[in-house]
Amino acid sequence: MLSYFITFGYHYIFDTHTTSTAMKEGSISIKKYSIIYGIILGVLYIAYGTIFYVTLHLVKLNWFTIIIAVLLPILIIVHGLYTYKKANQTILKLNNALKIGAGIAFIATIMVGVWSIFLMCYFDPNLNSEIALIYEAWMIDSNPDISINELNEKMPIYQKYNTPFFISVILMLLIFVFGFLISLVSGSIMYKKKAP
Repeated sequence: MLSYFITFGYHYIFDTHTTSTAMKEGSISIKKYSIIYGIILGVLYIAYGTIFYVTLHLVKLNWFTIIIAVLLPILIIVHGLYTYKKANQTILKLNNALKIGAGIAFIATIMVGVWSIFLMCYFDPNLNSEIALIYEAWMIDSNPDISINELNEKMPIYQKYNTPFFISVILMLLIFVFGFLISLVSGSIMYKKKAP
């Protein structure tokens, strides 16, 4: 499934026929903006994840951390689309906006996926068990009346899906889908076609 996602993403975003057609029409390269802003978003997500990892016992998942995780792709994708539009004589087609936004998200997802697997498999193999303990403490805090039997029933289900590969795939899918939606909305707002 992961290889299909990577292959589909690469061919959809960086289709050489589409790029050569766009270059003949005199427009700016979509690939350039996707790569530059995708790397920026990926590095920011990795930096954010590293800070979150280093302060894992100090920082609890709260609205502030969620807002930062949501704002990062919004700011980077919107800025990437705006920069492309500005460089392309204020012209931005919706399909180009989708390709740029999906490209940015695609590159960021690959970077985050590789980083997550490296972190959980090689750098800190005990991270999954630490996260499981935090999850268990959160379940007890959020529901003080939970019985030991209920807790013992829920934890194996959580641990079944708490693997580096599964977590990486979920992160990649969330970032890609969210990036696509951001590019759809912001591309619709910034849409401007060439004057006849």
